[in-house]
Amino acid sequence: MKRTAHTIAQKYGWVAMENLKLKNMTKSAKGTVEDPGRNVKQKSGLNRSLARVAPYGMRMAILWALFKAGGRLILADPKYTSQTCPKCGYTSSSNRPTQAHFGCQLCGYTENADVVGALNVLKKSRTGSVRPSSELGNKSAAGTVLFFAS
Repeated sequence: MKRTAHTIAQKYGWVAMENLKLKNMTKSAKGTVEDPGRNVKQKSGLNRSLARVAPYGMRMAILWALFKAGGRLILADPKYTSQTCPKCGYTSSSNRPTQAHFGCQLCGYTENADVVGALNVLKKSRTGSVRPSSELGNKSAAGTVLFFAS
């Protein structure tokens, strides 16, 4: 993990990531006796997967490597990054017919859903919006900058 983070920090001056609320993502789905949880098995499987890949640990390793290299980490709001077309800006849950596929219902743009999410995170980290740049005017770059060193 540290080696990968070091490579990323040496290659790039800044890194953009989704500002995922990992604590919320790993909450138990068991519920209570009065209000039992739904999809408990699936949720516990997701929790195990998240524990294995340790996304927070990777984020902190990249942050530390960027700190040492004089770079910055920008955390972008993840809302709608997987449902918004990076080409025309149309946002709809129907743009994601499957987990892996993205197909814009307005302009017809198609791409792997992970690629679309990455493009939108990049756009949000630079502008604060996933709308097409022509709609942004002079809006300044937005995102939570965790560290910046000059």
